[in-house]
Amino acid sequence: MRGLDQFDTPPIALAPLFEHEPLLSGLTTVCEPFCGKGYLAIAMRERGLTVFASDIADRGCPDSSVLDFFAMTGPPPSCDTLITNPAYRCAMATIEHALAIGFRVVALLLEVNFLCTGDRFERLHKPGHLR
Repeated sequence: MRGLDQFDTPPIALAPLFEHEPLLSGLTTVCEPFCGKGYLAIAMRERGLTVFASDIADRGCPDSSVLDFFAMTGPPPSCDTLITNPAYRCAMATIEHALAIGFRVVALLLEVNFLCTGDRFERLHKPGHLR
């Protein structure tokens, strides 16, 4: 299903994130709005987290819902953290929408070159949204 820019992230990508990001310490609930087949959602559930998993289409993730992230008007109940690997073409819009609707922590699994533009520097670094 490459038509919607699906890339299923291997769950091994989560280990360094949880090991090195103190904002995720003590996390119990997370939103995964681009869950695809569920690799990240399943791995986070195996870590004991409650995961609100969704995607714009049913791609096979267990216990997920079909939902367009950009139609969300707020985080799920008792959830202020979003962890996902969105479609690269909408990564910046994902960050901005997540912050605008009230997520406190937004962790996106992206290539480091995502950060290498003047525009993203202005939109992320200067306001202090990037770690």
